[in-house]
Amino acid sequence: MLQAVDRRPKKVILKSACVNGFVELENLREKASRALFVENMALTDLLNLNRLANREARQALAPVIFETYLHGYVMKGILDAIDRTKEALSEPLNELSPEKLEEALEAQEQAELEAIELYSKECRELGESFLKDIFCAIAKDEESHHKLVTQMK
Repeated sequence: MLQAVDRRPKKVILKSACVNGFVELENLREKASRALFVENMALTDLLNLNRLANREARQALAPVIFETYLHGYVMKGILDAIDRTKEALSEPLNELSPEKLEEALEAQEQAELEAIELYSKECRELGESFLKDIFCAIAKDEESHHKLVTQMK
């Protein structure tokens, strides 16, 4: 669930279930940028190590390389989400008719239900892993989105 709480020029503070409270987007951008830098450095070192490794060591490194790539893409996703959220909040306001608003909320509710089903299924089926944790966290977040949309109706 993502709600705009305070909007001032160049400073957006959100209340979000995914960050468990309030977050100032530029502060989050700094943290994600630092984390992305660290992940890129780690990945460079891992790939260099992989080039020197024998077959057994490469098999041991493969999951770490995969997860390090994944960590970097999560940070890139956070940075992209910050930019897109700021763009969305700066769009001009439009008044929807009650019928169009109801239609839009129905469509969003259906999308949230489909997302809950998808992520919950993967959460149940994946073995204990970092990926399972991601799918479970997203399923929980989608449930909070569904609750918000339902309340808006």
